[in-house]
Amino acid sequence: MEIPYVVLTGDVGSGKSTIVEKLCGVTNLSSNAPVSVTRVSTLFHSMDGRLIISDTPGSNSMKDKLSHNCEIAIALNYADVSRIFLVTKAEARIDNVIFAVRRYAEQLVDLDMDALAVIVTHMDQVTWKEEEFKSCLDEELGMNTVVFSGFGTNGTQLQRDILSVCKKIFKLSINGENFFKLFKISNNNVKILRSGNKQVELFRAIKQQFNEQRKAIPDEKQADLAFEFQAFMLEQIDVAQKVMARENNFEFYGEDAVFETGHIANMSNQLRAILYDIRVETMAKAAAEHGVAVLKKCPHCGQIWDKIIGCEGTTYCGERPVNAPEYRNNGVMATFSFQLRTNEQLSSFKITESGSKKVKESSQNDGQNNYGIGCGKKINWKSMNIVPVPPELRDGDINTNDVDVVPKEGASVKNKVSNMIQQGKNRLGFGN
Repeated sequence: MEIPYVVLTGDVGSGKSTIVEKLCGVTNLSSNAPVSVTRVSTLFHSMDGRLIISDTPGSNSMKDKLSHNCEIAIALNYADVSRIFLVTKAEARIDNVIFAVRRYAEQLVDLDMDALAVIVTHMDQVTWKEEEFKSCLDEELGMNTVVFSGFGTNGTQLQRDILSVCKKIFKLSINGENFFKLFKISNNNVKILRSGNKQVELFRAIKQQFNEQRKAIPDEKQADLAFEFQAFMLEQIDVAQKVMARENNFEFYGEDAVFETGHIANMSNQLRAILYDIRVETMAKAAAEHGVAVLKKCPHCGQIWDKIIGCEGTTYCGERPVNAPEYRNNGVMATFSFQLRTNEQLSSFKITESGSKKVKESSQNDGQNNYGIGCGKKINWKSMNIVPVPPELRDGDINTNDVDVVPKEGASVKNKVSNMIQQGKNRLGFGN
């Protein structure tokens, strides 16, 4: 049986190294130093050999931020992971602990969320109960896998609790392409931070104006409008990257290239979060208005159909009811354009219906029937076989993986990160 492998990640001083000391019987890993002591990821066997743990540097360290976060990526790449534990220190207010967990959960959202779990340390220093925290965590973040540790928690008990939640294996891959989606690499230059925040606020303002102006668009065109808008907002991320780079004279060269790339990526990740919400709303609108709930396949030609109107009984493959909704009219989709003017903020935003386009040309019409797409043969909806709804129409598969948070000028930085991660994986070794 494969030994479970877990990775500990969290802020400087959250208690990661103390957990390793308890589990593995090693000493002198933890420290009360004001800065990060752990500078590289190191593997450890638990005392009975039933668990492998990776101790990693603090993700929020002030110095060597790139190398410290690369070390976390190295640990996640080393082997199939049973759990990524977000280690956070207990505080007097549960809200603050939840906030700390949220930061890391949102940061790692592009990994498999089922791999994430929480370890709360310093439990002997608070008065609230474990069940209170579990309830709040589940309610706020939808996470319910938590292990608790305090001064009196011994290694045997801690290991038992960790092993009890290591039931699956997750294969993760981090390189220069997705590194900047997962880790925040930037300095605290206020001017640059303000520039990025301005682009994020502009993005939100456009979305708000869209939500107001869309009310004037006919209901039968709302789904088409939503699809057009999410495509427009995807393009705006590229625009925002260019504006931010120009405003701050980024050259993506030399020692500053990493932080310049990191600043652009941090801003882009915030825009991705807004775009994700837009896409969720878009697909919800499409599902509601286009009726995509159950899809079935014609037993004769294999054409996939959803039932907009009509009965459960007999009809013909591709027959178009005379009272079908307008957006189903021969596969024609309404198109829209969006005009905006900006200065320091959004000056104006306007939606204009610009025409229509053919979504899908008939490929099966042999000229001998009037059904368009479809074979025209007799079918019975109730008896037809159900087929899975395509991934793009399932909320659980909506993502923003197509967004490149690093502009093409930062390609050399991505290559540098990929090399650092690969080299680190080759040298990662055991500390006991």
